[in-house]
Amino acid sequence: MEENLAPKTEPGEFVQKSRLKRRILLPLMIFFVTGMLVLLVVLFLPTRQFPANTIITIKTGTTLSSLSREFKEKNIVNSSTIFHTLVKLFGNDRAIESGDYLFDHSLGVYEVARRIAKGEHGIATVRVTIPEGMNTHEISNVLKNKLPFFDDVLFLKLASLQEGYLFPDTYFFNSTVSPQEVISRMEDNFKEKTRKLESESKKTNHSFKDIIIMASILEKEVKTIESRIIVSGILWRRLSIGMPLQVDATLGYVTGKGSDTLTLDDLNMQSPYNTYKNKGLPIGPIGNPGLEAIDAALHFKASPYLYYLSDKEGVIHYAVTFEEHKANRMKYLKP
Repeated sequence: MEENLAPKTEPGEFVQKSRLKRRILLPLMIFFVTGMLVLLVVLFLPTRQFPANTIITIKTGTTLSSLSREFKEKNIVNSSTIFHTLVKLFGNDRAIESGDYLFDHSLGVYEVARRIAKGEHGIATVRVTIPEGMNTHEISNVLKNKLPFFDDVLFLKLASLQEGYLFPDTYFFNSTVSPQEVISRMEDNFKEKTRKLESESKKTNHSFKDIIIMASILEKEVKTIESRIIVSGILWRRLSIGMPLQVDATLGYVTGKGSDTLTLDDLNMQSPYNTYKNKGLPIGPIGNPGLEAIDAALHFKASPYLYYLSDKEGVIHYAVTFEEHKANRMKYLKP
């Protein structure tokens, strides 16, 4: 019977090997656990001076490198390098979305980087509806009521030059939106929505600016689509024969009054918006028209009428002669 010649492990030798393994593995485990704890602290623990309840503005064109340095300097993150790396990982080379970001409580670099990369502003959006025909003062009031931090004074200063070209629509704005951004959004929307109509205007004898001015008048003067098309034809005809437009809405733009409260002094006031004293269109739009009014100004209907009025129920009554118009006034507007 053959003997087993394999070397035997002595008990003492086995114990020594086990001790050696423990001496090697224990420091490695401690190093690993410590490293994980440090990593968790770095990623998820906010800086001591984190600016909680603060709105941070990222300007358009800001690079990730400069933003990383800025966030480190402002104690928003504890490591600009880790922040930079995480944003790249989360965003997959997506451009940084500019605007306001609200950090209502302290966050670690992991969550800050994730929100910046995903464009999560943390600011509630507010639904704002701008009805057709509103002028910039009226729009400013709507925005001020909906957006408590809105700078309506700056808006009026900037928007007055864009009267007529701020498209009436429903918008969703951040509660901290700037007047510049509101104007830009509304202007871009106007250009997008009216591109086809502007192209069609080039085939007419009227500039697109004149079309918009006429449309802004129609918005204030007439309410229904059918009536706007006819009234548009009447007003364009008055212009073609050199007759003053004689519309109350243009005076209302500067006086703030309705047709029933205009006085003789108002009718005689010196203003480029007084279409009783001045021939031609006013110098600019008196509001911001919608698509239907612009379309009516562009595609008007010719008729034999030269006069019109709106009764107390808003129904339009037409007349061919001034005598017929006076009769309509006595019939429909008599107290």
